[in-house]
Amino acid sequence: MTQQHAKMMRILALMDEAPLKKDPATLRSAPMTDAPALQPRLPVTVLMQCTPLPDHPWLSERRTVVSVLPRLDPAAPRPTAAAAAEPTDMATPQSQLLRFDNLVLELHPDEAENYYLNISTTTPRCFVVMQEASGSTPPEPLLVTASADLAASYESVDHEVAVVTLDPALYLAVETFALTHYIPQEFVKRKRKNWTQP
Repeated sequence: MTQQHAKMMRILALMDEAPLKKDPATLRSAPMTDAPALQPRLPVTVLMQCTPLPDHPWLSERRTVVSVLPRLDPAAPRPTAAAAAEPTDMATPQSQLLRFDNLVLELHPDEAENYYLNISTTTPRCFVVMQEASGSTPPEPLLVTASADLAASYESVDHEVAVVTLDPALYLAVETFALTHYIPQEFVKRKRKNWTQP
C-alpha cells in the first residue's frame, strides 16, 4: 500500500466516524478540511482475472475485470487471484491476475453531476471501457471512469464496459471532486395556480 493510499484510508476512517452531510442545503458550507486536495487525474491499476479455456473451440482464455485500485507500486509483488477484490465464479487454480498500470481515472467538472449520482448510490461503481478485440488479441482496458453516462456512450458504439465496486480511496477522491464542482439543487414544488379566482 502506498503512502497516498494509506493516507486516503485514514481520512476515510475519520469520515466514517463523522459522515459528511449531503443535504443540499448544507453542501455549500460543508467543511472540506479533512478531504484530500482535488485530483482531476488519479493514476490507477486495473486487475483482470485471466482464466484459461482449454476446451473452448476458439477462445484460449477469458479475461474479466475484478478491481480498479489506486496505482500500485511497480516494485510491489503482483497480487494473486485469491487476493482479487471481486474474484469471479469462473476462477480456477490456473487463473492469473493481469495488472495494467498505464491508466488514469480522469475527473472533469462537466461530469460532476454524474459522479455525484454515482457516489449517492448504495454501491458506487467504477467503469472500465475495454478496447475492441482484434483477431487473436485479447481485449485490454482502454479507459476508466466514474461516470455512468460516459461509460454508456462507449457501450453504445459496441465497446465492452466492465463494472466493479469503486475502491474506498478512489471513492473519497471522486466524492471530494463531485462536492466541489456540483451543488445539487433542492427540489422546490411549484405552487398550483387557483384557476377559479379571476
